[in-house]
Amino acid sequence: MPLVLVCGHNERLAQRLRALPASAPRVVLGFSTEIAMHMQLCDFFIGKPGPGCLSEAVQCGLPIVTFANRATIPQERFNADWVSEQGLG
Repeated sequence: MPLVLVCGHNERLAQRLRALPASAPRVVLGFSTEIAMHMQLCDFFIGKPGPGCLSEAVQCGLPIVTFANRATIPQERFNADWVSEQGLG
């Protein structure tokens, strides 16, 4: 099963990821209106604690791996705490 990396509108990141050598199968996606379909194929979600990302993951019933550190924007830090408090990841 491939690793699915979704980069949204960050095409520069998508290009950099595609150029890296891979030891496992992977798919690098840019912006997509089919995120719900892609997430239904996943086993878990790893990503930033943005409300849209987390809402999609919760709706799909995916376990969540997220973070809250100095790089996390302040309003999203509460979302990471919420994931932990709810036992979602």
